[in-house]
Amino acid sequence: MADLWISGENAKHFASLGHDAKIFPFLVDATKELPFSHEYFDMIISVNSYQYFGGNEAMLPKLLSFVKKGGLMAAAVPGFTQDFP
Repeated sequence: MADLWISGENAKHFASLGHDAKIFPFLVDATKELPFSHEYFDMIISVNSYQYFGGNEAMLPKLLSFVKKGGLMAAAVPGFTQDFP
């Protein structure tokens, strides 16, 4: 998990669910250079954050470069009442 607030509530929440062996926290800012190999992830999920940094046209291609071929990217944004494929 890459998050600006990983050392706080988010990390504690995932640990309390028993996912601390499956989710590895990284303190990163998605608008800066990311420390991951291209095509590394099966999926990228953005929860309540893409609306803050994704308005830049370069962000989506940048993030998609880290997803394996055939992988997925999802964004959960508050306020939407339907899915947008």
